[in-house]
Amino acid sequence: MTLQLGKLPNKLLKKLLEKLTIADPRVLQGPGIGEDTAHISFGNKTLIVKSDPITFATDNLGWYALNVNANDIATSGAVPKWFTATILLPEGVTEEYVEDLFGQLETAARELNVSLIGGHTEVTLGLDHPIICGTIFGEIHASKALTTSGAKEGDAVLMYGFGGIEGTAILASEVEPQLIKLGMSKEKVKKAKGLLVRPGISIVKPALAAAATGLVTSMHDATEGGISTALNELCMASGNGISIEKGRIPFLDETTEICDLLEIDSLGLISSGALLMTTDKKNIATVIGVLEKDGFASTCIGKITKSPKISFDDPSELSVPIPSFQKDELVRFFENIRRK
Repeated sequence: MTLQLGKLPNKLLKKLLEKLTIADPRVLQGPGIGEDTAHISFGNKTLIVKSDPITFATDNLGWYALNVNANDIATSGAVPKWFTATILLPEGVTEEYVEDLFGQLETAARELNVSLIGGHTEVTLGLDHPIICGTIFGEIHASKALTTSGAKEGDAVLMYGFGGIEGTAILASEVEPQLIKLGMSKEKVKKAKGLLVRPGISIVKPALAAAATGLVTSMHDATEGGISTALNELCMASGNGISIEKGRIPFLDETTEICDLLEIDSLGLISSGALLMTTDKKNIATVIGVLEKDGFASTCIGKITKSPKISFDDPSELSVPIPSFQKDELVRFFENIRRK
């Protein structure tokens, strides 16, 4: 079977992961569907590790790569500390571009108080755009590390941020003329481009604030495949079902308009900047209140269920399955453009 663009199908990935043998007993959390990070014991501290590539973002690539990797560390409740990057550049790249790229990494590192500790940079045959593969390390007290699998039956599902803002910003930058031709105002397109920075794709601060309450049972950030896929991954990791009120999932007007104009499903659009959290239902007000006090608005969008059923259950609608987008809507959109 020929594989499509995007992440490997979960069925294939599960088969591959099941063949792995982890020899070191200090590995507390290895690879798994829906798990964002690996956890390695170092006595009273746990080292948290994450690797993630940036393959299709073109603007501010270095800043983007570090922020996306740091997000996953924070979902474990850990503080991002050290970052390495493998930077693959296309033929014809200029010294000025490389200097700017490193400047972006330095800016992001300063903002997040992360140290750049190494990596590799080369001009690579066969590329038509730069690619950054980042690996980031964080640490946390051994007893406090969170995993996606920690979600429990009866937990409430909270969400910080907005669905699809990452994809919205990329689309606004890459197909601006098409959006304007379809009737979107230049002012809205400009605002949509800026969503990577405001409200932003970083969930490090809200995730650490939520973890500090000691009341969240799991956290998971929504990336490729959007909010819908993140909800499915949360269930796969924890072995539970989920019931979500689709109408409670927050989206910005710019996302809704762009998705409508380009015939994209916003639920499957890459969504860095959105954070899913689970907590005992008695703690909903406390967790939301702590986040709100720190300036991070969140809302309850549903609950974890015992049943394996993964569904939208809005009061005014019939129950329908929550789709898992194996191919992100952003990838599908650009594939369709290439075929035309």
